[in-house]
Amino acid sequence: MKALRYLPFQVLLLMCISVSVVYAADCPSIVKNALDATSEACGTTGRNQACYGNVNLIAEAAADAPAFSFTQPGDLVEIAGVKNFVLSPLDTANDTWGVALIKIQANLPETLPGQNVTLILFGDVEITNAAVEEQTPLQAFYFKSGLNDAPCEQAPSSGILIQTPEGQGRIELTVDDVEITLGSSAYFQAQPDGELVISVVEGEGTVTADGVTVTVPAGSRARVPLDANLSAAGAPIGPEPYDGAALAALPLSLLPETITIAPAVESTADAGSASGAIIPQAGLWDVETGTLEAGAGCPPGVEQVLEPNILVFPFYVNVGDTSLMNALSVFMAAFQGDNTITQPDPNTYVIDATIQNGTIHQEYHLLSESRLEGQVVMTVDIRGSCTLTSTFTMQSP
Repeated sequence: MKALRYLPFQVLLLMCISVSVVYAADCPSIVKNALDATSEACGTTGRNQACYGNVNLIAEAAADAPAFSFTQPGDLVEIAGVKNFVLSPLDTANDTWGVALIKIQANLPETLPGQNVTLILFGDVEITNAAVEEQTPLQAFYFKSGLNDAPCEQAPSSGILIQTPEGQGRIELTVDDVEITLGSSAYFQAQPDGELVISVVEGEGTVTADGVTVTVPAGSRARVPLDANLSAAGAPIGPEPYDGAALAALPLSLLPETITIAPAVESTADAGSASGAIIPQAGLWDVETGTLEAGAGCPPGVEQVLEPNILVFPFYVNVGDTSLMNALSVFMAAFQGDNTITQPDPNTYVIDATIQNGTIHQEYHLLSESRLEGQVVMTVDIRGSCTLTSTFTMQSP
């Protein structure tokens, strides 16, 4: 009798195990079928159009937009008429995984209609068009995605894969209020009250937020903190190595140009060197200023009254810093009013700030790990506009 009572439980246990095995085996099939279906259905997608790749996917019309049908694979819609897209995460129980393919113009010229930026959306993703009048549709957008939600090794975690056309230089995008340039392929993920993560898998990009710009080479990523409204809430962190294994399942087959995922750089320092960036030496950097020159409009003799060292000061580079950003951010805090730091190339840093009755512009050109040269230009109102210029050098001990 006891054996008979145990039998139903054993059968039930066997059934549960069998069902689990079937679901695990179905996950790779769902991914493969979804990507194959998207590739077949979306081959005719044109500039500034979105294609319904795989279920489930919802498109909400923008205000006053013409009616459209976007309910099954192969459906196309003009993205100017769409407010947002909402995709479904990979669901092995219901055999669904939302995939969409979008092509946008971004800042590409009208004379290159066959060249487009390609966006592959997959999984738990919601993207909202935020382009302003001077931008093309979806050149600026807000988006959020799932995090670490891949149910099997063959599935990528939810996100957006973006590829720019080869040979067209840097493409400009604004994602969650973060300014991004890409000449490459990159993988994006974002969570409210979390981070926007940009992993550059091929080529190179730059990421700008809170007045700070970092260069992100292939094999590395940058992270930008986000607030609850998916707006940038701080400066970029990085570049830093990404987890190459976590990116292995990205849907590269849907991209128009064949690429391989770059191996992760081995260290934060390597991320800097891969982009051509010089890693500054830790410690106090002393400054030596040149002659102060007064431009037209300045009172006679003003350059003899003011000392050049009032325009630039020593700073300290912390151990582990891979750029001058932290040091310059601390230094910049001394200025009142609006101020920004930008990095137009890996070894050039620019501060623009407002001071009492004027502005100040500083350029720092890193020549080696222990030396830089710079220039400072101050414009003030001294009974009229007066511009004062000086060069300087800085060295670590």
